[in-house]
Amino acid sequence: MTQNLRGFAPFRTTSNTILTPSDVYRRAPSVFADSAHSSRSERFVPVSTANVLDALLGEGYVVTDAQQSRCRDADRREFTKHLVRLRHRDQVSNPTLVGGSVPELLITNANDGASAFNVGFGVYRLVCSNGLVIGKQLANVSVRHTGNSVLDDVIEGTYKVLESTDEVLDKIEHWSSIQLALPEQVQIAQRVAEARWGLDAQGKLQAPINNVNQLLRPQRWEDNRDDAWTVINRIQENIVRGGVAGRSANGRRVSTRAINSVDENLRINRAIWSIAEEVLA
Repeated sequence: MTQNLRGFAPFRTTSNTILTPSDVYRRAPSVFADSAHSSRSERFVPVSTANVLDALLGEGYVVTDAQQSRCRDADRREFTKHLVRLRHRDQVSNPTLVGGSVPELLITNANDGASAFNVGFGVYRLVCSNGLVIGKQLANVSVRHTGNSVLDDVIEGTYKVLESTDEVLDKIEHWSSIQLALPEQVQIAQRVAEARWGLDAQGKLQAPINNVNQLLRPQRWEDNRDDAWTVINRIQENIVRGGVAGRSANGRRVSTRAINSVDENLRINRAIWSIAEEVLA
C-alpha cells in the first residue's frame, strides 16, 4: 500500500480544527489504500478513496471528517471500511444554512471486501455539531469492486449524488416549516427507538429506557422548538451521542450508549431520515 497524499490540501473537521494530510492518515489510513487486501480474489478491483478525493478537491470540495471501523485484525487495518465527509469550500468559509444545516457528501469504502464504494448525501447541523445521513432512496450510489470501469463509475456516481443537493435542501426547508404536536413527535421517536433497539417477541421495545419521550429532550435552548426538522435532529442527537438517562422497565437507573460504529451510525441515520419521510409525507 502506498501512502498517497497527492492533491490533499489541509482541511477542517466538524470541530473546525484544521488537519494536515498526515492527520487524515492517522485517523483513517485505509482512505489511502490503493491495493486490495490479500484475502481478495483477482476479480476484486481496489478503489483508492484518496484518488476520488483528488477529483472532488479539484471541484472545490474539502474533507470535513474521516474515520474508519475498528479492526482487531492488524493485517486488515489499512484496508478496512472508512467514512469520509466532504463539504464544498464555500460552505466552510461562508455556509449557506437551510434549517441551520449545510450539505455534505459522505463516502464509504473498503478494500478488504467489507464494503462497496458508496457515496451518499448528508447534512451537517451547525448548532449541535451533528451530521444526519440522507436515506438511500433519495441520494445514494453504490459501486461494487468488480469490472473494468470501477473508478469511472465511482466518479460518475459521485456527481449523480451531487445533483440531488437542491432536492434535499428543499425537503429540509419544508420540514422546517411544519409544526408537530407532541403525539406526532412521540410517534417519530418511537419509530426511531424501534429502529435503534428493536422489538422483542411480544412486540415490546427493547430499549434501555422505558419512555421514548426522553429522546425528545433538547440539549440546548435553540432546540426547544417544535418544527419537524428540529425534532428530527433532537432525536438523532440523543440517539447517536447516547447518555440519555432514565430507568429501565425494572426501575434500574440506566443511560443509553453512544453509537461509535461506522456501520451502525450510517444505518440509524438513514433510518431516521426514512422514518421522517414516511411520517411527514
